[in-house]
Amino acid sequence: MKYCGRQNQLPPTLMRCVADQSPNGVSRLLPWTAEAGNEQLIVKLTGKTEGHLQFLLEERGDVLTGESLQEALSLTPREAEVLIWISKGKTSPEIASILGCKSATVNKHTQSIFSKLGVETRTAAAAVAIELIR
Repeated sequence: MKYCGRQNQLPPTLMRCVADQSPNGVSRLLPWTAEAGNEQLIVKLTGKTEGHLQFLLEERGDVLTGESLQEALSLTPREAEVLIWISKGKTSPEIASILGCKSATVNKHTQSIFSKLGVETRTAAAAVAIELIR
């Protein structure tokens, strides 16, 4: 993943995360994640030394996408979206808010996902999805 910006300058959204640090130097918004296609960049603030912030950057080449889940697991586009958010640890109400639907709708998609994957829990469904990228 390439960030095309000025040298020694962080992307604006990451700058906001850094600016939102609590007094002990921990940001409530970090780790910060940027995704582009199947690539993901994760930025973690690891400390502050002599007035300089230290970051840990982790780049991942294979990220869950709706298309990959649809093809590999025979999911609908919406089921794939729900499974991605489940894999990121989101609750049904959180997913409903993100997708602009009702929590009951998310639960219905979740039950369909469980049936298609032959699993009984959100953790098991997430494990199946995450295994696809390994």
